[in-house]
Amino acid sequence: MRVSPIFQFGLLIFLSIFNCGAIARDSDRQIFISSNMCPLQRLMNYVDDAKSNPRVSTRFFVVETKQSAGGYVQCMFDKETPRLLCEAESGYFRATPGKVGSLVLNQDQLKTLRQAGFDTGIEDGNFEEVLKADRSDFPQVAEHLLGVLYDVYGARPTSSLWLKGSTVPVNHPSLFHYCGLDG
Repeated sequence: MRVSPIFQFGLLIFLSIFNCGAIARDSDRQIFISSNMCPLQRLMNYVDDAKSNPRVSTRFFVVETKQSAGGYVQCMFDKETPRLLCEAESGYFRATPGKVGSLVLNQDQLKTLRQAGFDTGIEDGNFEEVLKADRSDFPQVAEHLLGVLYDVYGARPTSSLWLKGSTVPVNHPSLFHYCGLDG
C-alpha cells in the first residue's frame, strides 16, 4: 500500500509535536528537580549533622510547595538506623474541624504515589514511605522527593518551595547561597 507524501508529511508533523510535548514535560521535570536539588540536599545535611547534638531529640525536614493547592513531603531521621520515615500529604490534616479527613488527591495522583513507593492505604494521616538514609543516598532521596512534588502535587520550575528542618528555619539563606541561588 502506497501512502501519499502529504499524509506522510502530516504524520511527521503530528509525531514531532507529540514528541516535543513529551520532551518538554520531561525537561520541565528535570529543570524543577535540578534547580531544587542543592538546597534540599543542603537541608538534609544540616539536619543530619544534628545527630550528635544531645539537645536535638527529633531530626526532620519538610519540603512544601508555596502554591495555593499546596502539597508537601516531610521526613524524619530514624534514631536507631540510617532510615528516613517519610510522609506525603494526604489532605487529612486540612480537613474541616468535625469532619473526617478529606483527600485532596485524585486516583491518578494516588496511583503515582503508590508507584513512587508510598503506602496510600492510610485512613487517618499522611501517606508513608521508608527510605534508606545514608549520606551517600541523599542525592537519590532528594530527587525522589522533588519528583513526587512535581508528579503528584503539581510543582513546576516556576514553583517556589518552603524548605524547613528541625535545626534550620524556613528557607534559611545558607541553603541557597551555598548553591549560588537567592533564597
